[in-house]
Amino acid sequence: MFNFLKRQPKNLIVTAPTAAYGDVRFVPVTLSPDMAKRCGAVYSCVRVLADGIAQLPCQLLRRDGEMTEKVTTDPLAQVLNVEPVPAVSSFTFWRWQISNMLIAGFMLAFKIRNSAGQIIRLVPIHPHRLIQISQANDGTLLFHITRRNGEQKWFPQEEIFFVPYALDNDVTKPVGPLHYADVPVQLANAAEQYMFGH
Repeated sequence: MFNFLKRQPKNLIVTAPTAAYGDVRFVPVTLSPDMAKRCGAVYSCVRVLADGIAQLPCQLLRRDGEMTEKVTTDPLAQVLNVEPVPAVSSFTFWRWQISNMLIAGFMLAFKIRNSAGQIIRLVPIHPHRLIQISQANDGTLLFHITRRNGEQKWFPQEEIFFVPYALDNDVTKPVGPLHYADVPVQLANAAEQYMFGH
């Protein structure tokens, strides 16, 4: 039987006394996206949601006053539904991006435009490459990102495709479901360690 949920700052301690092993204590570090993905329950939930959403069509709509019309001729419609970036299908792109939003709390991509200013590609950015989000005086967002070559650079909002899951009282601090469910996830991780770690 479990004698559990004694919470201390930044740690969850789960005590599981057994005749074979005595008192076994699990003291996980502060929950991180990588730790969460290793939890079987989290991985399964994310996979089901991401796979399901990635299969849905993504309609591009144009609003004209109170009227809304479907757009099919803009290159962005092709980007969203067929091939966001060369050699990557829309399903793969959206599955990865939805997974990022559920785990890290946001999805990111570079907007690549043609000479007419139309978006012709969305190049995904791994959440780990985002260093900081700042807000300019005019209210627009600035993104401090590490590029693939290691260079760190600030990008304006018009160059970045950014979708947060939720905002924690600050537009520069996106949060995901795991932000609100850190205790259950750490408990599930501890239970997996206890059940399968011996």
